[in-house]
Amino acid sequence: ARDSLEKEHGRLMLWIAGHTGEELYGGPMKGANNAWTPGRWAEAAGASHYRSATKYLRARIKNAVS
Repeated sequence: ARDSLEKEHGRLMLWIAGHTGEELYGGPMKGANNAWTPGRWAEAAGASHYRSATKYLRARIKNAVS
């Protein structure tokens, strides 16, 4: 799981680094059907997935110990 997380985190960082500020925040992401920019989507995807994974793992650990 850690290897996969590190790999995908690296992909996200490379994707972000490969785009200009204008490309990331200059306008809505094509096909998103809302006003979020690609940069905003990248921000949300990174943080929210880490929070979700942490919540899931804590619940699994709690259930395993109980």
